[in-house]
Amino acid sequence: MSDGTRCKQQLPRIVSSNRCAPEQDLYLHRMGGWALEIGKMALYMTFPVAMFHWFNQPEYFEKWVTDTRRQLYPPENPEHRAQIEKAIRNVRERHDNELMKALEEIEQKEQRGKV
Repeated sequence: MSDGTRCKQQLPRIVSSNRCAPEQDLYLHRMGGWALEIGKMALYMTFPVAMFHWFNQPEYFEKWVTDTRRQLYPPENPEHRAQIEKAIRNVRERHDNELMKALEEIEQKEQRGKV
């Protein structure tokens, strides 16, 4: 038997030729055929649709949004709110006092300059 006929008898050939390349032999053994391609195509089409359906359920989405919102923005505590307002008042009073002192100093300088 010649080399070309031995290869044709062992494996089905995609392209007919007289010589059988060793790389082609390995490639043909690794291929899954049309059933594998159909399975891969079904997976490629089904997976995104299934994930979209699973994660866009209204109940799941609402639960996820409310849980995330509670984690990021917890409900207000009245005691914390009062402490924050008190701190804001203290800072404003201190700032106002500093401005008043600065204005009084300017007025005193102006009065000294007039006398």
